[in-house]
Amino acid sequence: MFEKVNLKEKDLAYIFKNCLLSQNSLRDLCDFVYDESVIYNQYYQRNYVWNSEKATHFIESVLIGTEIPPIVTFEMRKIVEIIDGRQRYETLKRFLNNEFKLQKNGLHCLKHLANKYFKDLKEKEQNIIKNTYLRIYTYSVIPNTINDNDKLELIKKEIFKRYNIGLTPLKQYEIEKVIFIRNNLNEYVKQKLLKQEDLKETFS
Repeated sequence: MFEKVNLKEKDLAYIFKNCLLSQNSLRDLCDFVYDESVIYNQYYQRNYVWNSEKATHFIESVLIGTEIPPIVTFEMRKIVEIIDGRQRYETLKRFLNNEFKLQKNGLHCLKHLANKYFKDLKEKEQNIIKNTYLRIYTYSVIPNTINDNDKLELIKKEIFKRYNIGLTPLKQYEIEKVIFIRNNLNEYVKQKLLKQEDLKETFS
C-alpha cells in the first residue's frame, strides 16, 4: 500500500515561505519553446483544449503586440515543468511547427493571414513572433529543504490549482488527475489502459 501524503494549510504556508524560491525572467520565445528541458504535458495538467479559432486569436494577439501573460514553471534538477500556461505554450509550439493554419473566424485585425501556416507568413511577420519575449515566473526548491518526491508532487499540484482558480472550470477527470499522486501503481495501471485502443483517448 502507498501511504497517502497530506499537506495541511500550515504545512503549505511554511513550505511557500521557507522552502521555495521564485524569480521572474524574460526568455526568447523560440528559445523557450524549443528548450528540450521543458515539460508541458504533466499528468495533472489539463489536456490541450484550445480550438483553432482560439489558437488563431492568440497568435494574432502576439503579432499585434499584445502582452502575453506570464508562464508559471517549476524547475527541479534542470527540468522545467510548466505549471500554468500550457495552452499558450503548446499553441506557440504547434504554430511554429506548422501544425495548424490561422482560421478566418479567429482573426479580428489581420484578416489577410487566414489559412496561413507559420511558414507562409512574410519574413517580417515571422520575425515578430521569433523576437517576442515571454515572461517566465519560476518556482524552485531551496536545496536540502524538501527531498520527498510525493511532497514535491503535491506542491506542484497546489501551485497549479491556485493559479487556475477562477479560470475555466476543470472537468471531473481533470480534477482527479490533480487529486491523485503519481506513483508506480497508478502509472502501471495507466499504461495498461493506454494499450487498449477504445480507452486510450479517455486516459491520454
